[in-house]
Amino acid sequence: MAGKALHDHLNDKSHNPDRIPEWNTRHIDMLIDLLHEMAVCLGYVDFDKTFIKNSWYAPQAHVDVEKEAQAIRQGFAAIFSGKATFPVTSFAANADEAKEWIEVRRLLIQVLKAINPIPGTTATAGAIQVNVSPAIHQQLNQGRATSSDSDGEVAA
Repeated sequence: MAGKALHDHLNDKSHNPDRIPEWNTRHIDMLIDLLHEMAVCLGYVDFDKTFIKNSWYAPQAHVDVEKEAQAIRQGFAAIFSGKATFPVTSFAANADEAKEWIEVRRLLIQVLKAINPIPGTTATAGAIQVNVSPAIHQQLNQGRATSSDSDGEVAA
């Protein structure tokens, strides 16, 4: 009887994420009921529910590994769902490189905001058009371009 109840509890898809602590408490209580029924069936009459609940052994290393695995799963779930970002840090080799990266970042922001287009391009909000030479335009029109117009501009 306790085995069926525990099985049903574990397969319950209607649990509310806000009530996980209650679900976990109920899970442990049901597991203790199952272990108690098993103990009685096997003739261990001295194993009451309180003894089973307070006497089990879980090595601290196992507890730590489970907590770490849960933290990793929750972290990746937050990243993949868009609730968190993956931290990325870059380091410059020297002061000159750091200054170059600051300038590259500043220019990239200007290009992305269409404040200062890349030379040879026409930037509009949400699109960049690249001006190409007539020879490259001809090559692109031979099957490699996705869209073009008569002025030699190809939408990227």
